[in-house]
Amino acid sequence: MKDGSLPVDSMFADRLPCGIVTFNDDAIVVYVNATMCAMLGHDRAAIEGGKFDRLLTVAGRIFYQTHLFPLLRLHGRAEEIFLLFKGSNGSEIGALTNAVRTDQNGTTLNTCVVMEVRERRRYEDELLRARRASDSANIALEVRTRELELANQRLQSQTSELELQQQELETARTLSDEANHAKSRFLATMSHELRTPLHAIGGYVQLIELGVHGPVTEAQ
Repeated sequence: MKDGSLPVDSMFADRLPCGIVTFNDDAIVVYVNATMCAMLGHDRAAIEGGKFDRLLTVAGRIFYQTHLFPLLRLHGRAEEIFLLFKGSNGSEIGALTNAVRTDQNGTTLNTCVVMEVRERRRYEDELLRARRASDSANIALEVRTRELELANQRLQSQTSELELQQQELETARTLSDEANHAKSRFLATMSHELRTPLHAIGGYVQLIELGVHGPVTEAQ
């Protein structure tokens, strides 16, 4: 602790399974426990007296400036804020942060309890990948659905064309049948009309051949 006043019992705080870091409104860190130092891979002397936002990644700094600190100023507390801290080796450390704003000896201090969330972040990453895969699958499904709709429209159009062709074929068949019937009627009529005089002629020829009126003459 740089100024000698502890916001928490340091011996007790060092044994906690969570990180604790306290900073003032100028973002100067006035206290950090051993767990937080181990989490970030820094010595206490390298953290205390420095800027709190220096412990964060670029994205973490932006979120601290636009969300965490304004909440502390406005409501005096902030709960379950996800921040990305930067380890000494440059790694990103995702953590949930609960923070409270207090006054100590006339000084306003902001104390954060930090819990690293390896599993939760992994689950969130997997959930994000699953959501992206789901979105891609939905897009592919929409495209496939559209293709099937177009194929169905083409099939319906082809079906309509086939039905029209079938109707035309039925009409042609009907006309052909009517033409065949007309031909048959014509032939039957002509056959009847021709048979009657031919039978008469044939009968007279037979009478002549039989010599009913005597020998066949030039006139006959």
